[in-house]
Amino acid sequence: MPILEKTREFVLSQMAKNDAAHDCDHILRVVALTKRLCAAYPQANSFRAELLAWLHDMNDDKLASNIGASSISAFLQSISVSEADIQFITDALPYISYRKHPKLSPDVPLEIRIVQDADRIDAIGAVGIARTFAFGGAKN
Repeated sequence: MPILEKTREFVLSQMAKNDAAHDCDHILRVVALTKRLCAAYPQANSFRAELLAWLHDMNDDKLASNIGASSISAFLQSISVSEADIQFITDALPYISYRKHPKLSPDVPLEIRIVQDADRIDAIGAVGIARTFAFGGAKN
C-alpha cells in the first residue's frame, strides 16, 4: 500500500477521537484544498504537501489526536518515508498551528504555505462558523 494511503488510514483512525471541528471531514477538506492549490503551483512538491496536509492536526495540543512529533516520526519511519521527508514534516508541523505558528519568513517552503492556506480556508465562511460552534461546544 502506498505511503499516502497508509497515512490516510492512520490519520482518519486517529482523527475520529476529535471534536466535530477537527474531525475526519476537516482533514479530507484540507487535503482536497491542498491538492487543488498544488495544481496551481506545479513547482510545489505535491507529495510533501499532501503528507503534511494529512498529518497537520496530529501534533496539536488542543486535540485528542495529538500524538506528538516523535510519534509522527516513528509512524513515518514505519511506513518507509525517507528521512528527508520526515524531517520536512516534523519541521513543518508547527507552521500549520493557527494559534502559535512561527512567523512566516521568505524562506518558508511553498508546501508549508499551501497547507497553512488550505487549513485556514477551511476555517472561514459557513464551514468555519460551524467548526467554531462545534469546537466551542466540545470545550464548553
